[in-house]
Amino acid sequence: MKNILIVLFVALFSVNGYTQTENNKSLKPGFEIGLNYSLLQAEKELPSNYVIDNSAGFQFALNLEWKLLEYLSIQPSLGLSMNKSHVTTEFIYQHYNTSYYEVFPVALEGGLRTLYYPFQTNKKPFISAGLLYMQPLEKLYSSTSYGYGKNFALDIGFGLQNSFGKLNLSPEIRYTLGLSNVNQNPSFSDLSYNRIAVIITFK
Repeated sequence: MKNILIVLFVALFSVNGYTQTENNKSLKPGFEIGLNYSLLQAEKELPSNYVIDNSAGFQFALNLEWKLLEYLSIQPSLGLSMNKSHVTTEFIYQHYNTSYYEVFPVALEGGLRTLYYPFQTNKKPFISAGLLYMQPLEKLYSSTSYGYGKNFALDIGFGLQNSFGKLNLSPEIRYTLGLSNVNQNPSFSDLSYNRIAVIITFK
């Protein structure tokens, strides 16, 4: 975990140094932090002794906004997410037991989004849409007997960019719609991982 965070911070400062050296106003590095709420869903009804539990987590990412037009940008990103979602199993074997199948407790995420700014004012509302890839960091989970699959997802968001001199602050509500089956537990069928997040981006 420590090495991954070091790589992310080095990447941020490297990109920032490059953009300042080139004096290229079309490239703007930044970072985003936010709280998320997992929405793990079963494609089919689970057995009666299986229950899905979702809760709040945290995410962080570095990004680079590349302005194509005054109202249109693309934004690649790389980050980490700590998510809270698992399937609880209750069973009786000599005595009452409970087990947990965690899904994406920690994931490395890479995304590419398009940002559309319909109004050119100091406070710019924007719509974002793009693709997200979630790579599970399996060595970091502790209580899951089975692994879980990679996730390809659609990211859709609505936000407001506020300008304070050279600093832009952009709160955003973002919904992630999972397109992959992330389940590798043979006890039940497909699971899709979705998420809603409240994010603040600093640039």
